[in-house]
Order: sequence, then C-alpha cells, then structure tokens
Amino acid sequence: APSDYLSTVDIEGIKRFLGRIGHTNVEQPSPSILSIPIEGNNTNFRVNLQLFEREQVLFMVAAGYLELESATSSKAMVLLLTQLASLNYEMLIGKFQLNPATGAISLSAEINLDDGMGFQTFQSVLNHLIQTADTQHPSLLSAARGLGM
Repeated sequence: APSDYLSTVDIEGIKRFLGRIGHTNVEQPSPSILSIPIEGNNTNFRVNLQLFEREQVLFMVAAGYLELESATSSKAMVLLLTQLASLNYEMLIGKFQLNPATGAISLSAEINLDDGMGFQTFQSVLNHLIQTADTQHPSLLSAARGLGM
C-alpha cells in the first residue's frame, strides 16, 4: 500500500507513521523535530526525531535518558564509558553517545532517506532504539554507580 512508503519524507509523513505505531502523544518543538514520551519497563525517556531534509537523513535519539552525573567516581566513569564502547561495538543499529558538555548519555540511530522510507524500516529502527535504551538502562546505571559490569 502507498501508505506503507514515503517516497518523499516530510514531518507529516513521520507523524503519520508514529500514529500508526500507536504513538499519539507527539510534540513538535520545532518544524523539523518531533518528540514522543516513552515509558519503558526500566526507565522513562523521550525519543526525539529530527528530519534533515537537505542531507536526507532522519535522526532519532533517546534523550533525557542517563546523565554522567550518575557516575559516582572516576572509576565508575571509566566503567560506564567502557560499557558504552563495548555496546557500540556489538550493536548493528544505533550508537550510544556522550555529550561531554552536559554529561548526557543518549542512544541514537539514523535512517538514510535518499530512496524514501518504508513503514517497516521506520518501525523497526524506532522499536530497536526504544528496546535497546530501555534494556541497557539498568546495567549502565549500575556501571555509573560503580557496581561493576
């Protein structure tokens, strides 16, 4: 069905896909950004979706997820960064990032839109991002608190 595929990706199309998945509480903080609240089994966070039209990229990021301030010591910080690096090595989709200025840790993924975007691809990347962020949160929090891996 044509509704399963966006040949030209715009914010309205992404909003429609989100609605189809069941994300009805969609905020739009700016013309190119959508934001949805996520209530996981382990933690709550937001996923922000930013459309870069010129670059033809949809960027998704789990935000408000974990702060480096949670790291209780420099040893804990080393544990946490080691864990983030090894997760990034293992993951095919998405990568954990640390914003050195704010200490915020986020998980992000990109979809290249040169050929448009199918609903299955969108749903699969978004679900993977949400599940990975939620699943990894307890062990990252433990590392941040210096409790080992």
